[in-house]
Amino acid sequence: MAKLNYTGRKIQGVRMAQAVSKDLRKRIPPGTGTRASARDPHVEIDLTGRQLTDEGFDIIANELIDLIQYRDAEHPNGIIRLTEVSLSGNDLSVASMVKLGRIIALSVDSMTQLDLSNNLISVIDAEHRAIWSVFLESFQGCYMLKKIDFSGNKLGVAGFDVLARVYAQSDLYFLEAAANGESNGDSKNGNTQNGHNGSTTLEKSPAGAGAEARKRSSTAHEQFHELNKASGSDYASSRGLRSVPYLVFSSCCTTNADAFHMWNMILSHHHPDELFKSLPPGKSATPMDETAKNNGIVYMPNDQLPPLGKQLLDLGYGLRILTSDDAETSSTESEDENDEEDLVSDIIKKREIRRKHQVEMERVKNRVLLDIFKKSGFRSGEIWSVAFDMMVTARALLLNDTDRLMAMGPVEEGPRGRSYSIQEEPEEEASLSSLAPEKETSVVEWPTLESALEALKLGGSPTKGNNGANAAKFRGRFPRNASPSMSLQNFSRLRAGSTSSQTGRSRSMIPRTNRFGLPLALWRRIIADATGAGEILDTQQQMQVLRYAADWGSVKQELRLRGALEYEQIWKILSSMGCLSYTGM
Repeated sequence: MAKLNYTGRKIQGVRMAQAVSKDLRKRIPPGTGTRASARDPHVEIDLTGRQLTDEGFDIIANELIDLIQYRDAEHPNGIIRLTEVSLSGNDLSVASMVKLGRIIALSVDSMTQLDLSNNLISVIDAEHRAIWSVFLESFQGCYMLKKIDFSGNKLGVAGFDVLARVYAQSDLYFLEAAANGESNGDSKNGNTQNGHNGSTTLEKSPAGAGAEARKRSSTAHEQFHELNKASGSDYASSRGLRSVPYLVFSSCCTTNADAFHMWNMILSHHHPDELFKSLPPGKSATPMDETAKNNGIVYMPNDQLPPLGKQLLDLGYGLRILTSDDAETSSTESEDENDEEDLVSDIIKKREIRRKHQVEMERVKNRVLLDIFKKSGFRSGEIWSVAFDMMVTARALLLNDTDRLMAMGPVEEGPRGRSYSIQEEPEEEASLSSLAPEKETSVVEWPTLESALEALKLGGSPTKGNNGANAAKFRGRFPRNASPSMSLQNFSRLRAGSTSSQTGRSRSMIPRTNRFGLPLALWRRIIADATGAGEILDTQQQMQVLRYAADWGSVKQELRLRGALEYEQIWKILSSMGCLSYTGM
């Protein structure tokens, strides 16, 4: 392995970049480094503290891209394979991430460590968001990475927002399924946010089952590796950002929004020991921070972080410790009856401690979200912004006047415009969080977004409940699915356990017909395509947004919240739709 270390050189900046480029070209035949590259094409590059700017890095990046792709008869596997790259302590901005992402995408089977610490990477505007997103997505194919160090870069609210989305949508392939005892198709999400009420859970399995899950995971690892050693794909079983044992974000967080996104990553990241089972042995990549022993997301120190955000991160890390201890206690076996009774008592106590810890963490999480919406607004997070846009569009299309709740009372005209008078009733109202998600089926007749919107114009205003001749024309253009599994007629039926003797008010909350003859599953695709929600919200979240938007009960809830502050109303709406955190697609 060749080690190109330039930390001792006196030259810096662009001159240093030119020197590196010259050294790299020596590996191209008939250069002086050709024989060495033929024997071992693996290369480590250390450019720590060389005052490289975007201009200088562009020179090095262009050379690396050409060399990585170089092939000839004598070098069928190439003349350079990057294993470690250190760019710490330079002056690189987000602009350099375009070329760096290209280098990473070309090194998915060789890159083991990347150090970007203490640069000038900050995501501010839409252009930066796009560059940062493409850069992070370049890690989706990497399966040899052990550590990525982002510390010392003020990524900003937008930077952490994009990072949280790409991280959540990163697959772990078989590792995720092995950890949960599920098939690959059922375990892509791996998220820690309950889709209905936003409550936090660390494990999908019952409490105390963590040790058994780890045993299944370990067995699956061994079996998988034995089957794939012959094909050479032994280590390609897990990949993406979630497969990297250590992600370092020290001195990156400055706001509560940064802390919230990192908190979600802390709860969902697998233990480093589990992830290292899918990596080859080699040089240690363990960070010096003590939190790295139990959690691969290193967030300390972050001195500029507000106290509330730091408290949320500490609670998330504490829950990881409690869950790990609980799993170890549950896996302990004892033959003595007295010892067994003590063990059961100890398990009960630890579970009660964990329950109280989760309650406190949920309270702090809600306070953090309220602070974010108050200071930065819901547009600061793409998931919150897209969820609102989808809800507004869906409400304009799907909310039917003919299904308006009688409990909302007559329309009153006042000095401030039109309003509804709410009539309170003694019966208990069905909770929004009790709506059960239903699966969708494929639609035989699939209209395009443009033709669907054109047809809507023929039917008049979608909020006026026009079911006459114009609606008939719309249904003629788009035939109804023969057996839709989900429609507006049954989308708000309660979970099992609800009695059939519903009150008149709860029955009136259920729309009686498919809106314009289309099933809700089809409306989801049309509206998601129009609002760009398809790449941000998962299918379950999209369906929850549509159910919320088409339900007059949610309008009634919003009218009751008119006295609350705007950011409090925003938090309540997003919480009801289950769109507070990113999940896997």
